Amino acid sequence: GQLNRIYSALHGLEAQGVNAHDFGWDRMVSGLPGRAMVVFLSDFLEAEDSLAEKLRFSLSSRYETLCLQVLDPDEIDLPEADALRFAELEGNREVSTSPPAIREKYKNEMAGFVEDLDEKLSAVSAELETLITNQDLGYALRRFLGMRNRK
Repeated sequence: GQLNRIYSALHGLEAQGVNAHDFGWDRMVSGLPGRAMVVFLSDFLEAEDSLAEKLRFSLSSRYETLCLQVLDPDEIDLPEADALRFAELEGNREVSTSPPAIREKYKNEMAGFVEDLDEKLSAVSAELETLITNQDLGYALRRFLGMRNRK
């Protein structure tokens, strides 16, 4: 059905260029029907300070919003390696480090980031689910829909 068409369309996409989040948000919100479920897929690793404001439409009882935070397993627990080089995707900065030296601090900061993001989204009645790229997207959606049906 409709969900399979969405999966197929997303599967064929390839990231490129700079983001156009503001344009995309404005276009999406202006085109929302009278009632809708909005599913937003992102890593949410940028623009987290403006996200709640953009999702204010979720406060309306006409809309349900699910934010699926899509992360690679290495973004949660850093890869096992002697050295890493972090490079900006949209800039020129690079940082080299040793994963064992920063792993615990990184994990704590990432957990705090996700907790803060969840609080910000909850404040505008949006729900957050984290999806690891080696997990099934359908499983995350079923988990969300199951929680929603229990309310």
